[in-house]
Formats: sequence, structure tokens, C-alpha cells
Amino acid sequence: MTVPAAAALPTTLIFGTAAAALLSLGGAALIARHAVRLGLQDHPNARSSHQRPTPRGGGVAIVVAFLLALAWCLPAGSFSGWPAWVVLAAGIALALTGLADDRHDLGAGTRLAVQAAAVAALIAAVTAATMPPIESDAGPLVAATGLPSLASWLPAGAPTWLVAAIDLAVLPLALLAGVWWLNLFNFMDGIDGLAAAQALFMLLASLLLKLAGTGVDAGADFGASISAPVDLARLMLAAAVAGFLVLNWPPARIFLGDAGSLFLGFAILAAAVHDVTLGDMSVWTWLILGAAFHVDATVTLLRRWLTGQRVATAHRSHLYQRLARRWRGHQPVSLVYCLLDIAWIFPLALLAHRQAPWAPVILVIACAPLAVVAWLGGAGLKEQ
Repeated sequence: MTVPAAAALPTTLIFGTAAAALLSLGGAALIARHAVRLGLQDHPNARSSHQRPTPRGGGVAIVVAFLLALAWCLPAGSFSGWPAWVVLAAGIALALTGLADDRHDLGAGTRLAVQAAAVAALIAAVTAATMPPIESDAGPLVAATGLPSLASWLPAGAPTWLVAAIDLAVLPLALLAGVWWLNLFNFMDGIDGLAAAQALFMLLASLLLKLAGTGVDAGADFGASISAPVDLARLMLAAAVAGFLVLNWPPARIFLGDAGSLFLGFAILAAAVHDVTLGDMSVWTWLILGAAFHVDATVTLLRRWLTGQRVATAHRSHLYQRLARRWRGHQPVSLVYCLLDIAWIFPLALLAHRQAPWAPVILVIACAPLAVVAWLGGAGLKEQ
């Protein structure tokens, strides 16, 4: 993979990020202006956290701005081979599906089918790009998913075909985890600014950790790193999200919509799989970065299941939604989640990144207090 010349890199970054942010901001403003004609007006209902009709589908502006900035910043051949194009196509397919759902309800079955296909495409693409030789002691799917090898419990000298067969069990786990992440990111996009701010944090934090980190490429020059095109893409997407956030911050003038939340959730998932596969970051560190979202969503789902509620029905019992009603506004909640990311989650993610053997323990330290707060805060309880 090639990257811009070192001398041109700062200029490329400056103009690329500025263009992505401005294009996203302008595109979101354009969508908001014509939302009614485009069929992209969100009307409040009993399950929403908003009081007035608001344009949605603003995530389309993020996708378009990101793709244009990426095409301008990266020279031809930066993403070589079919796996990268498959991942990009899967992300675009999710965005288009989300846009269609923003305009007309597609039904849960259709949404889940497209999400599962996109995650499967991601797994297949990364597996094809990184699969070790069959005579390797490692299972062929372990590196691609970042999950522990189930075959590691086999006695030494076990046949390689048995190792490969057992590691096939990783596939459904990875697929389930990926689909769960896409859905929970969409679930958490329920108040102004929260999902966009979380996406911005995870994109920038992961990039900072890679540049500061202890991964296999830690000593390599950034411009010459094999992962540089993906890192530049991550920066362009973060810039596009930042531009959109200007109009999405409370009180929001436009919402992400499913087009934006699904695309951003998938982009973060793809970045995580990429980093874990190359050894740039561990799966534990990535789980810490997403803790604010997956802890809230998981505790909410668990309590709804334990109390006999229908977990597949729409609701507004996540912790962030309960806090928004309790605090009578979206801005305090979004600010608290941002401060949580900066003051609690990022330092622990950095510690886990630098102290790899202790990363699982640090993940527990990061998530346990959040789970307790979510539980005590009433996440998942039936609305009165």
C-alpha cells in the first residue's frame, strides 16, 4: 500500500480534514433544508426522546464527505486488492439500507439480514487478507477476528485440520458480536449529539493509541506504515463526523438517522478488526474504548430480559434516555458521556494498550463501575 509522500502529508491532512468537515457540515445543512421533500422528517412518538419534528438522515452527508475526502487524499492503489473494496462496499450498503429505513420502515428482518451480510463480508475480507498458512499452529480465523483461539486448549501436536475445524466456532461468535455492535450503536443514537460524539471519540482515540502504542508497527514511521491508508481514512471520517456534529449537538438541527449510525458503527467495527488483526491494538483495548455504549446497551438488554419484557420492541429505557428525562435535557447527558470518555475510558484504554498482559483486568476495571451505575440508574426498567 502506498501513501502520500512524507513532505506532502501535512498539507494533505490539513486540506483533507478541512474538506471532510466542511462538506459534511454543508451536506447536513442541505439535507435539513429539504428534509420534508426528501421524506426525511422525524416525528416524535411515545418511544422517542424528542419533542418536535426534526430532519434525519444527516449521516448521508458524513458518508459522502468521507468518500470524497478519501478519494482526494489517497492516491490510486492505496487500497489494493479486493478485501478493502468489499469492506467499503459493505459500509455503503449499510448506509443505503439505513437511508431506505429512514424514509420507509424496512422491517427488522431486512435490517438484520443486511447487517449480518455486511459483518460476514468484513470477516471474509479480513480472513482472506490475513489467513495464515494451513500448516501454521494458529487457527486460520483467530488473527482475523481477534478472539482467543478455541483450539488453544488442545494438547500440543494436535492435527492442524482439527485446529482449523475447532476455530471455525469463532465465526458465529464474531458474526453475532458484529451484528450486536451495529445494533447497539444504533440503539444509543437516541439523543442529540451522543452517537456522533462517541464515534468521534473512538476514531480519534484509536488513532492516538496506535501512534503512541506498543503494537507490532510501533517503531515504524507513520507514513511508511502498512496501516497508514486506513489511519488516514479514519482521520477523514473523524473530520466528517466533527463537521456534522456542529448541527447535531444539542439542540440538534438534524439527526444521524439509521444511514449514519449504521455506517459509523460498521466503520468503527472495521477499524477495530483491522487493528486487532495487525496487532496494533488488542480486542480488550477496543472493548474499553466502546465501554460507554456497550455497557449501557448490554445492561439494559439484560434487565429487560430478566424482567420478562419483550427485548425486541422499541423502548426508551437505556440509562442515557432515563438521564435525559431526569435532567430535562440532552446536552448534560451528552456532556457527561464525553467527559466519561476523556477522563475515565481513554486513560484506561491507554493503560491497557501499554500493559497488554493486564488488558483483560483493566477492561473489567473500566466496565464494572459503569455497569453498576447503569443498573442503579434504572437501565432497562419498565417505564412508569
